[in-house]
Amino acid sequence: MLTFALSKGRLADKIFKMLKELNLCDIKILDDDRRLIIEQGNFRFFLAKPSDVPTFVDNGVADLGVVGKDTIIEENGVKYYVDFIDGQKTGFFLDQKYNRELVGRIAK
Repeated sequence: MLTFALSKGRLADKIFKMLKELNLCDIKILDDDRRLIIEQGNFRFFLAKPSDVPTFVDNGVADLGVVGKDTIIEENGVKYYVDFIDGQKTGFFLDQKYNRELVGRIAK
């Protein structure tokens, strides 16, 4: 089973529409829908706050996550604005959190 972490709203709607067009699954979210976990076929979706999506992936709760352009994440007590679309060409690597923590301790 492939597990996605998505933020509920327009972004999730776009992902569900794309998966339907590919004939992979057909999920509909109504305005009053309060589900946070949706399973269909070989897919599981965690609907979370946008800032939690990278954490779900980083901690192995989800296989992949989809976030919008403007995401704020907190790591080791530091908040970062991460632009996953137009940001630095090499990206913000989630697997480098321990290195950033070490540099933060040394730099004090």
